[in-house]
Amino acid sequence: VLSISARHQNISHRKALQATLRQANSLHFTSAIEYQQAQGVLPTPITSYIVPLAVEWTDFLQLPAQRIARMHLNVPNDELVLLFMGRLEERKAVDVLLKAIFHFRTHNSRFHLFIAGPDGGMRATLESLTAQLGLRKWVTFAGSVDNEMRANLLAAADIALLVSRAGENFGHSGAEAMAAGLPVLVSNHT
Repeated sequence: VLSISARHQNISHRKALQATLRQANSLHFTSAIEYQQAQGVLPTPITSYIVPLAVEWTDFLQLPAQRIARMHLNVPNDELVLLFMGRLEERKAVDVLLKAIFHFRTHNSRFHLFIAGPDGGMRATLESLTAQLGLRKWVTFAGSVDNEMRANLLAAADIALLVSRAGENFGHSGAEAMAAGLPVLVSNHT
């Protein structure tokens, strides 16, 4: 899988990428945004297909009961459970989410935010920000999660949050949350 993005602005990277792409018979993009972002890099002509990523919705039919999932996560049943799932990297804007949660806390202190996903270089910074904002009591960094933990998080949650600084090609975690029956709050860059 080739990722064509702003990180290929370096001329030597761009030339190497273009040489590789000239040998391709066709390219697969997961969204029109991803296809548009690649236009400055793609050699012409090249056959391209836009086929969105899929979520196997049947994976989400057998989630545990919410009260059982909350018991596993040690969260009271009367708290609002918020969930962010995604790689902890700059473009995901988890820092913006944490600042919004700081303000939300002034209106409702009966909530818990779970942040689940692999570290993309931002976890330490985000944990530090959580401490600076006085949110440690309300925020749990779950790290990378296996299928069982993902099922518990989705079952326990009341709402999924999907934020981003830049255009995402596809919010896979948002689609998973919807398949689990959760409402999803997205930023205008997702």
